[in-house]
Amino acid sequence: MHLVVDQSRLTVPQPTYFGSGTDDGRMIFTIPREGKTYFGTTDTDFRGDYAHPTVEQGDVDYLLSIINKKYPSAHLTIDDVEASWAGVRPLIEVEVEGNESADAATGASVSDSTSAPSAVSRGSSLTEAEDGLITLAGGKLTDYRIMANGAMEKILEKLRDKFSKNFTVQDSAEIKVAGGDFDSDNAEEELARIAKEGEEAGLSKADATEIANLFGSEAEQIYDYARTIKPADGLSLGETAALDYSLAEEMTLTPVDYLLRRTYHILFKSDTLNEVKTGVVNHMADYYGWDKVQREEYETELKNEIEESRLEDLKSKN
Repeated sequence: MHLVVDQSRLTVPQPTYFGSGTDDGRMIFTIPREGKTYFGTTDTDFRGDYAHPTVEQGDVDYLLSIINKKYPSAHLTIDDVEASWAGVRPLIEVEVEGNESADAATGASVSDSTSAPSAVSRGSSLTEAEDGLITLAGGKLTDYRIMANGAMEKILEKLRDKFSKNFTVQDSAEIKVAGGDFDSDNAEEELARIAKEGEEAGLSKADATEIANLFGSEAEQIYDYARTIKPADGLSLGETAALDYSLAEEMTLTPVDYLLRRTYHILFKSDTLNEVKTGVVNHMADYYGWDKVQREEYETELKNEIEESRLEDLKSKN
């Protein structure tokens, strides 16, 4: 779980990493971004709805207590939280003799009843069932390329030995991700160049810089949109072009898709979210031809997502 506050309430010059100061052995991050500071994470057992994990009061109290101890002048409360998000991380245990479980990566024994969540294995597991199903589970974001490589090697081995099929592996490290078609060794200079192209296309400097930073080399396609359109009601030229691009190229289907998943308005732009969201809904309604019922459904979904991110329910109980 992470919480977001305005940078004026918690100012950190650069990403910071420190011990929680409790007996749980956890590490905490504080990271500046877009004029905000976000911090986390928590690591607790979750027994709720796996399809829709939400931020809980105990996790908020835990993080605020640690942050206020580390930054004594902050005096943060839940009312300072502008946005939040939560997710569930699956960790691996395998049964061994007795009432214990083994670390999936090392075989080290971990007690089922006493282990803290932060003590469970972060290792990954690659198995093949009797019917041939290959399952890759566990791990961490920092390990995903190693995990994927191991799975690919197993697949290639099976294709070769069982089906006499041989393939040459593509080195994914040499494939540029969408938006990454520029000299990454000089990223700041390259993104500044891309932003300058946006200004030349008629965007404000702020919009051009934001779009360059968010979309990378894909920003050039957005600038092409900007050269042929007018700003939609309630949106700047840059925001209109970015939304048009997202609708056409990124399968954006709902306002939440755009404001949370394709951009970071809900998480890091709470100051201007209320101004932008109406323009986004209106433009998308025109684009997709929503009727009144559809529009109201998407507006309700957006309202609920924003309130959940802002912890409105928890705030009302404090």
